[in-house]
Amino acid sequence: MTSRLLVIDSDVGFISVVGPRLTAFGFEVRHAPTTEAAELIIKDYPPDLVLLDLSHANYADALDWVLHRETHLRFIVLSSVTDMKGITLAIETGALDYILKPCELPRLVGKIHNALVVTI
Repeated sequence: MTSRLLVIDSDVGFISVVGPRLTAFGFEVRHAPTTEAAELIIKDYPPDLVLLDLSHANYADALDWVLHRETHLRFIVLSSVTDMKGITLAIETGALDYILKPCELPRLVGKIHNALVVTI
């Protein structure tokens, strides 16, 4: 069975590069530029894992969305935010991992595979 990924990131350039590469690794990938757009996608396309970029908006708001509205989601933060407060908040909110951009694709795929086998 193909694992479903939802990438929440406003950087279209990043998505245009990473999306097809993740697809080549066997993942089914959807993209949402905002958490609001992600909510609409999640209704029809429940993902196995979310890759959440925190640099597209106030990271506290994005994490609050996961914590209070989409509590069932398993997610990895993939972001250029290096602020320790943001990293700590992401892990405390339930992020399975925090990966700094830019990230080499083999490392990202390995982290995705590890997150998909985690039982919550």
